[in-house]
Amino acid sequence: MSNNANNIEKIDTLTLAREGMKVGGHHWYRDGYNDAVIVANRLGVDVELFAYSLAVFSPRVAVSRSCRLAVEFCKNPQAKPVGCMGSVYKTALKWLKRGKLNGPKTEAFRRSIASAGKTDALCLDVHMANIFGVEQKDLYKKSVYPAIEANMKSTALALGLSMAECQAAVWCGHMIASGLSNEKRRLIPDDVLNAQA
Repeated sequence: MSNNANNIEKIDTLTLAREGMKVGGHHWYRDGYNDAVIVANRLGVDVELFAYSLAVFSPRVAVSRSCRLAVEFCKNPQAKPVGCMGSVYKTALKWLKRGKLNGPKTEAFRRSIASAGKTDALCLDVHMANIFGVEQKDLYKKSVYPAIEANMKSTALALGLSMAECQAAVWCGHMIASGLSNEKRRLIPDDVLNAQA
């Protein structure tokens, strides 16, 4: 994979976003926020706490798994969720004491969820690394992030989307173009959304 800014600029995120928008991909964070409100209310916690929990458990796991870990954490923060890496649980406890997230990916993910997608936050993860042809570890480097941000900002402006909405639409469009899915996936899986308290 190359980290060349010129290659990043050539990625056609406009076409990907348009494809993603056909299935409502740009509403992924809005719909996720609405579902998060339902789950947070059922758990008796503030939606902001649930959004933080979703973000803190998101690195290196599928969104559906991070959601299940977040639910368990919100039920009882003093007990490590089953299947959670110890280092991630320690981070969650530190975050609970400090009240803020450190990582650029987790903070952008939290902001995107908590704002229902109406934010300039740009969540860059392994999927976005694949789209732009860069290594995930290089996403936030000074030689890479500005080029990705400029590409995404141009697409967001062209389509009248926030950066978070654009990122979700591009991701959805990429999944469709890759043959992995032709529908919008959900932040909160049905079994978690519909679980009893």
